[in-house]
Amino acid sequence: KVTLTANNKVKSVTIHDAYGKLVETKKYNAKARSNNFEWKPITGLSGGTYLITIESEEGTYSNKVLYIK
Repeated sequence: KVTLTANNKVKSVTIHDAYGKLVETKKYNAKARSNNFEWKPITGLSGGTYLITIESEEGTYSNKVLYIK
């Protein structure tokens, strides 16, 4: 699992594989937003490099993550 803490409230998170294919999207309504995000890979996800993009109230942040199965 991947745990991230943002300086601002998280609005949405998208995860793409190394080829740019969308793997997962999570959107948070105003009441459910927090500064923490935890990603547990979906069942059957292959090991590899993934790009996690977090949209917060103050901007967008992207980071590559290596998932080892």
